Amino acid sequence: MTVPQRHITAGDLTPVTIQTESTYGTGSGTDVLYGDVAESGNFTFKDTANPYLNWRYGSRSFDPADYVTQQKDAAFTASLECRDDTGWGQIITHAVGTGGTTVNDPLLPSRTEEIYVRDGVRWRGRTYSGCKTDKLTISADAPGGVVKFEEEVMASKSTSASVNSAKAIWSSSPAPAIQWMNGITISGNDIYPQSFKLSISNNLDRVRVPNGSGDAITGALLEGRREIEFEADVWMEDLSYIANAINNSIISGSVVITLGIDYPVTLTLSGCKYMADGTLPALIQDKQRQTIRLRAANLVMS
Repeated sequence: MTVPQRHITAGDLTPVTIQTESTYGTGSGTDVLYGDVAESGNFTFKDTANPYLNWRYGSRSFDPADYVTQQKDAAFTASLECRDDTGWGQIITHAVGTGGTTVNDPLLPSRTEEIYVRDGVRWRGRTYSGCKTDKLTISADAPGGVVKFEEEVMASKSTSASVNSAKAIWSSSPAPAIQWMNGITISGNDIYPQSFKLSISNNLDRVRVPNGSGDAITGALLEGRREIEFEADVWMEDLSYIANAINNSIISGSVVITLGIDYPVTLTLSGCKYMADGTLPALIQDKQRQTIRLRAANLVMS
C-alpha cells in the first residue's frame, strides 16, 4: 500500500524555502528563498510508507496490531520558477554541485526544504530534510520566455512543519521570473533556437538506516553517473553552423546558454555528442525547423 499522492496546484502554495545542511539531514541557518511554484505548475508529494500486512486467523487484517511500516521514503516533484535576483542559480548548483561530473568531484549539496499550503488564515507546511536533486529539467518554450525548472527530489525524511503565519521572505523580492535571452552559442556560433530543454540526471540511490522507531529512513543518498542532455528546436538555416561545429558526431567546442537578465547565469556544456544516427539531418525543403539532441560530458555554471 502506498500513501496517496497529493497533487497541489500553484495557487494553493507558497514559495519554496531552503536551509543549507552542513550535516546531512539537519538544516542550519536562516531560510532562503528557493523558487516559486510555476504558472500552471505543481508540487507533488511522493512519500511512501511501504507497509507490511500479515495474514492472521485466515484473513488479512487492517488492525493496528497487524500494520507494520518498514520504509519511509521521502520524495517530491516540483515545477518551479526562479526570481531574477542575486543567488537564484542555487537551483542549478544543487543539481550539479560545485565541481564537474567525475566521481572525484564534490558531492551534491543537501538542503532542508519547506513548502506551505493555506489553511484558512494560517499556513500548514511540510518539511523535507536531506534533499538532493535526482533530476532537474530546465526549459523555455520561446525566446524571451519564462524559464521553468522541473525537479525530482529525494529526501531523508519528511515531517509536518509548524503552523505558520506568512513569512516575510515569501514576498521579499519583487523581481520578475528568470527569462531565456540571447539564444545559445555552439562552438562560437550564435544560434537562435525557438525552444530548448536541458536535463540533468544524477541517478541517486538510497541507503536506508533504522530510525529507532522500527522504521527505515534514508541515511544517505548515493550519486550515480551524471547524465546531461540538451535539446533545441532550431531553424534549418542554423544547421550549417551546427554542421561546421561537429566532427564525427562530437561538438568541437562548447554549447553555451545564458539565463536571466539582471543576474545572468551562464551554463557551459562541454564534450557534447550529437544524439541521432551520427549524421546531421538532411535539408528538407518543406520543413522549416529541426530538433537537435546533444549529450554532454560536463556542465559548468558561471
